[in-house]
Amino acid sequence: MAHRFQGTPLHTASSNGHLNVVQFLTDQGADVKRADDKGRSPLQAASWNGHLVVVQFLTGQGADLNRANNNGSTPLHTASSHGHLDVVQFLTDQGADFKRADDKGRSPLQAASFNGHLDVVQFLTGQEANINRVGIDGRTPLYTASSKGHLNVVQFLIEKGADLKKAGYDGRTPLLAASFNGHLDVVTFLIGQGADLKKAEKYGMTPLHMASFNGHLDVVQFLTDQGGDLNTADNDARTPLHVASSNGHRDVVQFLIGKGADKNREDKDGWTPLYTASFDGHLDVAQFLTGQGGDLKRADKDDMTPLHKASFNGHLDVVQFLIGQGADLNKGNIHGRTPLNTASSNGHLDVVKFLIGQGADLKRADKDARTPLHAASSNGHRDVVQFLIGKGADLNRLGRDGSTPLEVASLNGHLDVVQFLIGQGADLKRANKDGRTPLFAASLNGHLGVVQFLTDQGADLKWADKDGRTPLFAASFNGHLDVVQFLIGKKTDLNRTGNDGSTLLEAASLKGHLDVVQFLIGKKADLNRTGIGGRTPLQAASFNGHLDVVQFLIGQGAVLNKVGRDGSTPLEVASIKGHVDVVQFLIGQKADLKRAGNDGSTPLEAASLKGHLDVVQFLIGQGADLNRAGIGGRTPLQAASFKGHLNVVQFLIGQGADLNRVGRDGSTPLEVASLKGHLDVVKFIIGQKADLNKAGIGGHTPLQAASFNAGKHELY
Repeated sequence: MAHRFQGTPLHTASSNGHLNVVQFLTDQGADVKRADDKGRSPLQAASWNGHLVVVQFLTGQGADLNRANNNGSTPLHTASSHGHLDVVQFLTDQGADFKRADDKGRSPLQAASFNGHLDVVQFLTGQEANINRVGIDGRTPLYTASSKGHLNVVQFLIEKGADLKKAGYDGRTPLLAASFNGHLDVVTFLIGQGADLKKAEKYGMTPLHMASFNGHLDVVQFLTDQGGDLNTADNDARTPLHVASSNGHRDVVQFLIGKGADKNREDKDGWTPLYTASFDGHLDVAQFLTGQGGDLKRADKDDMTPLHKASFNGHLDVVQFLIGQGADLNKGNIHGRTPLNTASSNGHLDVVKFLIGQGADLKRADKDARTPLHAASSNGHRDVVQFLIGKGADLNRLGRDGSTPLEVASLNGHLDVVQFLIGQGADLKRANKDGRTPLFAASLNGHLGVVQFLTDQGADLKWADKDGRTPLFAASFNGHLDVVQFLIGKKTDLNRTGNDGSTLLEAASLKGHLDVVQFLIGKKADLNRTGIGGRTPLQAASFNGHLDVVQFLIGQGAVLNKVGRDGSTPLEVASIKGHVDVVQFLIGQKADLKRAGNDGSTPLEAASLKGHLDVVQFLIGQGADLNRAGIGGRTPLQAASFKGHLNVVQFLIGQGADLNRVGRDGSTPLEVASLKGHLDVVKFIIGQKADLNKAGIGGHTPLQAASFNAGKHELY
């Protein structure tokens, strides 16, 4: 069927081969070079469907032979891809570039080879098209023909000298491609021509792996007869038997074992062929492997057995078979989790019912003291939760961290499970070892429906965890505005602090939750109240670079230069963290750029110490004193030299910083850079004519300082 083009009327007529209409439209001024939305010209439309006379006419009207569409394909690519030899010959005779590649690096020869058009391949090869030309994936025309099973094209290309050993960038050769897709005739021919049947691609898979992976028994048999190693392993230590088992190809599995494949061979994770078959739910393969001696009790590196994996993925038929064969249904893995725990975690009710019916212990806990009920509750599987409780599971059983099934369900927002557990008598006020209740857990993760339900059931809104933080604090800290609004609507105290003095507004500001900040201030939260370390909400927002919050807080009247307990201002903490946009805004609001902290540190010294060049440049541009000493009498230049920030050192010296200024301990910038072994900084400062012999700490020169640090430094 001809491909339809949706461009101009000229595209449509060209696509359908209506020469008389094409001639009429061009006589009326239709543009033969106009492309559709995919970049295709009328000439490409005619070439696509093989309408030679239209192609000839459009070419005579000045159509561009080499005009490419949005994918880089020219009319010659298109005609070659669809096997229109007469069009290909005409376009080539007219000067179309047969060497030109599309956006994927594919030539017209590759296009023809991919689709098996031997006559076009023969013609283009006769035009001296490069038969070993690769696309951006590194694949040749021979690779593409082999991949698609075009034997006649493969034979012709090899006859013309195509390299049958050349691999793509993924390491796949023509033989690997043919094996993967099950083209036995091509595989047979390539091996007859000397293709290497042991050559692997970049993941270590050989042709035998490829054929086994896709279940091509005839290819597997042929490759094995030709000497293919059936126990060779890929990069993950998987054999052909592993990949055949994983994909459920019983006939291939049977053949490989009949040829001596190791049925209990482990891959890098300790998975055997039986393990992979169980994991992927291939009952017939699992039955066959077990019958051949596959070890059903053998565990992987995580101490998980085939039964664990079948249970994990809900393959009931495999679970039934393995238990019937004597698999241990109460065996714990490395985390102490049984098959029942894994089935419960993933919500496989039918497997859960069967395991319990066979005697699985529903009260057995893993190493975190969590039971199957915890697992099902955590992942929201209400039907499994209901069944387990009906079988006697303890709904208030504590995990090692003190969490109950109700808490983990609340934490993950599973309202239906929460409702069911409370209906069954779960204790909604019970806290874990951190003092966190189900309400706290739901508030922390923003599950409004669960919060509302627990509140309606009588959960304590004022209960605080061991850090003194309430559910409202948790919701504010994580930015859950709807939960914050609901809890405040229930008359909770928005000015209550944690044990460390942290406030709701400080928490929301620190995390950058502007909507929560706006709401809390609208509810009269104190925007200048200090929290942790005497930090205000403005300092918290400045510290983490939340410009929008900073702007809002200042707009609401936050004190711009209020200091924390350590004497730091919002400007200093923004400078320390390198938030240049916040620094710019604060200074624009008249923040004091000369204000020092309790330790004497200035914003400029802090930015220099941390290497924030953009902040340093801005502060100096605003008038910051580049020679003012801070901590221990240290200047910004000493701070930058100490940390090895060459770009900052260069800028400060360029602005006139004193090279030989000493700190309170007598050290110079050159000495501290030498002491810390920052050779690039040392070389630069020396190049600026610093005093090499000036003694600093303990009377030591820069050379002595460098020697103390690393034995020897080349200063010149």
